[in-house]
Amino acid sequence: MKEIMTIITTVGSSLFTNFVKEKGKLKDQYNDLKDLLYCESNLFDYEEYIQSFKGRLPEYIQENKNACAEISSIKKIIEKIKDKTIHIHLLASQTILSWLSATIIKEKLEEEGYVVHFEEKKDIIAGLQVKDAKRFEKEGLVNFVDRVLQISNYGYNTVLNITGGYKALIPYATLLSQFYQMPMFYLFGDTFTSKEEYTLIEFPQSPVTINWGMFEKYEYVLRDLKEGIEDWDAYKREHNIEDDFNACISTTDGKDAFLNAIGEMFYQKYQQFQMVYVLQNGPLSKVSRIKERQILNKEIGELVNRLNQFIQNNGLENASKEEVFQAVEQRGGENLSHASRQGDDFFICKSPIGNIEVRLLYTFGNYSATS
Repeated sequence: MKEIMTIITTVGSSLFTNFVKEKGKLKDQYNDLKDLLYCESNLFDYEEYIQSFKGRLPEYIQENKNACAEISSIKKIIEKIKDKTIHIHLLASQTILSWLSATIIKEKLEEEGYVVHFEEKKDIIAGLQVKDAKRFEKEGLVNFVDRVLQISNYGYNTVLNITGGYKALIPYATLLSQFYQMPMFYLFGDTFTSKEEYTLIEFPQSPVTINWGMFEKYEYVLRDLKEGIEDWDAYKREHNIEDDFNACISTTDGKDAFLNAIGEMFYQKYQQFQMVYVLQNGPLSKVSRIKERQILNKEIGELVNRLNQFIQNNGLENASKEEVFQAVEQRGGENLSHASRQGDDFFICKSPIGNIEVRLLYTFGNYSATS
């Protein structure tokens, strides 16, 4: 069975601009819809316009393979991904055109046999709009980061495709890509037209060094910021806080403060850290070379991701330690249980990396699936 690779794709409105420019039709309807937020009243008031585009755009996509930048980029990314089962996940801004574009893209790709996910309640990102800059920063960007991390299980087997949607997302998506080691792609072009072929660009991965000790020191502050702080200046004085992590905070004249999108990325990454106990004088304690430690750290992280995925897929979130242990023993497969003996309270998993084969022996400590 092939591994699943998810392509998270942000959706914009180039499909509509291409159609209006090329066909010269529905221009007035497009102009009326282009600035509207996605909400029930607008859906009701503009139902006729929406149906007009739904009736014409699928045929337009069929006629021209470059009509839709999102579809073109998805197919180019799939060409680069070998031996994987592809799932496509669309994310729309909180606008009528982005929602409508995602709906049409989903239908067209499903007609071609692709697995496509787009849940309106979750995948229309609240606050992701350009009319209200403060709301974009406080809600839209943070909600975007949260949703990407939810879908990807914190970057596991996920590719980011940011061809469509707001260009203001690119810096934040780039940081997400670096922190969570998600390959990121972009169909290169200033504006997308249906008459041109564009090159797919992959953003290079580079190491990011963060002072995580600062997050440990201020963890309680980050929790409060996530909820929102009414008077940031007073809070800083009360808790004797320095300006260590201003980049993670947005504030209005020193008053209300909240964790911004960058802070959300850092905080969620910090919360992902796993405590790994190393046996004194054991094999891991003797690994000193940086490259070997990086390999081990990566594989420990992969094991944790696989275990979390297994627990979710098997509905074990509220199970006891014994129930999870038994499930891994019976259904974990070689990814989680390459070897074990009856009566042992540990498993061995292995992960080949090039010419190296990493074997990890692990067990469950004071396990709580809900913690």
